[in-house]
Amino acid sequence: MADNAADVAEDYRQALEDLTVNSRIEIATLTNIARENANHGFAIAEALANHIKKAPPSRTLPALYVLDSVVKNVPTPYALYFGPKLYSIFMGAYTKVDNGTRRKMDEMLKTWKEPVPGSISTKPVFPLEQVRPIENALMGARNAAFAAHQSSYQGQQQLMHHTNLRLSSLLIPDPMDIGRMRRRLSSRIRCIPPTANMQFLTAVLHNLLLQLGHTPLINSRPQGPSMVLHNPG
Repeated sequence: MADNAADVAEDYRQALEDLTVNSRIEIATLTNIARENANHGFAIAEALANHIKKAPPSRTLPALYVLDSVVKNVPTPYALYFGPKLYSIFMGAYTKVDNGTRRKMDEMLKTWKEPVPGSISTKPVFPLEQVRPIENALMGARNAAFAAHQSSYQGQQQLMHHTNLRLSSLLIPDPMDIGRMRRRLSSRIRCIPPTANMQFLTAVLHNLLLQLGHTPLINSRPQGPSMVLHNPG
């Protein structure tokens, strides 16, 4: 690595560009470079923060794993550098990745509230006052999304209800249709066989509703022989 801060930052930026997947070896190498150049920690932290911000979604998680590894293995000075910017770094990344990556970020966030595994220190990776704002923001976003989903669902239910009412009203003939039905009935039916009252009327109504362009209110065709009604004349 170079000796001055600008060269260190540029070399580190180029090394980050080569990180395209979650490679343990590459992440460990980047962590060791950060350790060896801790005297230029601020420049390295800036390079890493900018890389996370600009990285495409598919490369964001590997870059976050570098940050996670660096602050856990070289807490001084990197946890101090990243702490004040943790909220903007994390939330900026969270908004551009998919849900699978977000779940992994949620898991990472939980570890930041705890001491580094195997460390003699009992302090968390980041102070709670730096982690809680992120948790609160995520909780607020999830609650807002849930409320929006509920509102959308209720709106859909209301729309379906009004649509059903509208459809139901279309199935009921208007008074003019009923008048036409009565006139047609009087002209077509001279005598209704007493033993076939209900069946005959059902068939007549079924056919008339079809002729008037309405879906019959009867759920099924009447039992027995089908009837074809012809216009008089």
